[in-house]
Amino acid sequence: MEKSVPDPSQLENRGFAALVDDGYTLPAQRTYIVLGLARGGTTMVAKVLEALGVFMGNDAGNVVGEDRALSDAIESGDQVAAQAIIDAYNADHDVWGFKRPNIVSHLTTLGVELRNPHFVIVMRDIFSIANRNLISVFKDPITDMRDSLHHLEDLVSFVEANQSQPMFFLSYERVLGDPREFVIDFADFCGEELDVMGIRKVMHAINPGGGDEYLQQSRVDSFMGRVTGASADSVNGFFRYHRGPEHPPLELFVNNEPVVADVQWDHIDLLRPNGRDFTGDHAFTLTITDGPTLHDGDRVSVVAADRRRQQLKNCPYKVRL
Repeated sequence: MEKSVPDPSQLENRGFAALVDDGYTLPAQRTYIVLGLARGGTTMVAKVLEALGVFMGNDAGNVVGEDRALSDAIESGDQVAAQAIIDAYNADHDVWGFKRPNIVSHLTTLGVELRNPHFVIVMRDIFSIANRNLISVFKDPITDMRDSLHHLEDLVSFVEANQSQPMFFLSYERVLGDPREFVIDFADFCGEELDVMGIRKVMHAINPGGGDEYLQQSRVDSFMGRVTGASADSVNGFFRYHRGPEHPPLELFVNNEPVVADVQWDHIDLLRPNGRDFTGDHAFTLTITDGPTLHDGDRVSVVAADRRRQQLKNCPYKVRL
């Protein structure tokens, strides 16, 4: 069937558009699948869908808006587990969605059945993606752009193979330049007619002021960590990378001077307010082996000796003996 698109002579390139079959009517039950390149703007679209009232998964309440249980099942090739989650969401929600970049190859090979899929295809300038990955994962920009081209080819092939399904295409950069018109058009694609206050609410999801949190938590070296106490010959605290349980070397400074200290790691319960459990051997004790003993009023700092050499929270810490 032919897609319904504007007459090219009257087309204004706003950078976003719905492509649906002539005679298309919105089904009461449907699934929105947000696809694109990693760090290509899919999180923004997931947050917009959520603001429009679309359920995005039981495990999607995180900074990137991804249902990890469903994504893990699909990417691991566990068709039974993935279909079970999909069937459960279908039973509980007439309309729901999920977002996961670079997942198209898994969707193609796994063969899960999605109810009335509506694909949202997010495009972004590949240098912007490469520069973003340089910040977050220290990836070489040229290599990253080459990888993005490969993923983009997979995405276009998937679109071509599924072009009978309703689709909404958008340029991330163009949406940021015209968020109001995007919200109106995208809400219409999702079957929602918004008043002025509704438009403003959804626009807030495009730039809710949470960009710094997303940037920090998506870095490979983002962490939780702080100094919590000190004695005459030791400093205590905790440290845990968001990405995994490994630890960097820790360096101790007393009154801005480096001090030699041995580190010991012990168990600590770390349950975040968002429900993520980071419990493990993440409590540290730095015992001074070569240097002065600590005195009341000394100021101590602990630095994670990784690529960014970040100082832990609560530093400099004022010693109280």
